[in-house]
Amino acid sequence: MKDRYILRNNALCKSGLILFLLIATLGANSVWAKHIVKGTITSMAGQPATGYLVKAWDVDTGDDDLMGQAYTDSKGQYNIKYGDKWDTRVAGSTSFRPDIRVIVYAKIGGKWVQVKQSGEYKNWKMANDLTVNLKLPGIQGTIRESNGQPARGILVRAWDEDDILGGKHDFLNEAYTDSQGRYFIMYEGKHWDPAPHGNTVWRPDIFIKVLRKVGRYGWVRIHQSKTYSNWPHRDTLTINASIPENKWSSWKRTAFNRQQHGWSFLNDKFKVCWAPTCREEHLVGKFGKATRFDWALCGGFSLTALRRFRNHQDIRGINFSPKIKEELVAAQIQTLLDGGNWSRFVKWTMKPDQPHTVALHTIGHSTKEEWPKLMNAINRGAPIIMGMIFAGPSNVADEVSSNHQVLATGYRYNNGTKEVEIEVYDPNYYQTCLISMNIGIPRNEIMAWESIRNKKFRGFFVSSIGSGPPAVKIETGTNVKQMPVQKRLPVRRRLPVQKRLPVKTK
Repeated sequence: MKDRYILRNNALCKSGLILFLLIATLGANSVWAKHIVKGTITSMAGQPATGYLVKAWDVDTGDDDLMGQAYTDSKGQYNIKYGDKWDTRVAGSTSFRPDIRVIVYAKIGGKWVQVKQSGEYKNWKMANDLTVNLKLPGIQGTIRESNGQPARGILVRAWDEDDILGGKHDFLNEAYTDSQGRYFIMYEGKHWDPAPHGNTVWRPDIFIKVLRKVGRYGWVRIHQSKTYSNWPHRDTLTINASIPENKWSSWKRTAFNRQQHGWSFLNDKFKVCWAPTCREEHLVGKFGKATRFDWALCGGFSLTALRRFRNHQDIRGINFSPKIKEELVAAQIQTLLDGGNWSRFVKWTMKPDQPHTVALHTIGHSTKEEWPKLMNAINRGAPIIMGMIFAGPSNVADEVSSNHQVLATGYRYNNGTKEVEIEVYDPNYYQTCLISMNIGIPRNEIMAWESIRNKKFRGFFVSSIGSGPPAVKIETGTNVKQMPVQKRLPVRRRLPVQKRLPVKTK
């Protein structure tokens, strides 16, 4: 009996201990669940406002006391826990209870800016949680690729258009798209839309730019929306966009082939100088390379190879000889003098790299204007000479002879990233060279590389000298002949036949 009594008491003690621990745990959890300000921050349309800073304040007559802060998560939710220094339990008194106000901050221009605040919750009991949900007006939308898939991780920037008399647009704010391609931008409304009755002068003219992260090129603009003029900042603006899919086009190539149409020897051993100023002792030649015209024969190699290609002449097996050198030198001179290319090399060497107030004279802006010319030539099967700019920027352009000429023979393009790759015949190499650049980076900048040395260059222009597709061929028996270009004879107009009047006789 005694043993049974002891066992029964032990079981009761254990049960009581378990019950005590359970009550203590539940009590602790109930205590831990309090001292909380929580809620959800969304756009007016219910889209989560992610990454916003939310602060809870105890509003006082003097300075407000910060109770705590938190950032909204991917669902727009926040949770702020505050300590025991509020709501001191004095019997019959509520003066120590906080008067809670929630304020929302958005990061605009690198600074946290207040964009929304709640009402005041007076004398709030610490025993109760406080839930404060707020809706923010702003700019929202969804970015999708052309195949209908949501575009994730895309940067969307909002601007106030202000391009009158050369003024600059005002940056409003930016946001990244989520996994569903959605974005939400809160813009500061303090210095826009004072809204005097009937006046819209201060309301922003809003548009967005859509940018994609592209390797070494950084953020590349791939879309810009229309402008929504005089937009009241109290109203939500929805701007959706469809952007090109991140996909390379197939190669567009001419029939030029490096192994068949390129010279079997290289350009790196040749220099040509035909001007009297080539000598350093010459009065003008003392001023530097720009006056000596001391060039290798890259242009000559490119032009002569182009001519043979167009005439269906196989260049394989032709070795270097004095006659070939004479041809190369003559062609080199032609590529520099015809069409003012020499002055273009000088002018482009002097163009600046970085943006200026007037963007038209930067080398990046000018190179992007040359790209459609090159693309159109390749599309019609016509290789075209490129003048590559390695030297500069220099006001004197004394290193102009450090530039280069190659023959563009093909390209491909990624409309979703604005990347361009150009195949070229470079007479300095036996293999085909690849030129890479991006035409979507800021208008007056350019980033371009050539593949074999992975060397960056400043820009390029195209020269129409000798450019064109192969001549048309006709077959006569077993022989292949080039069809001569026939001149069009002028059309002779036939005079009307005049009737002969009868001769009168006396």
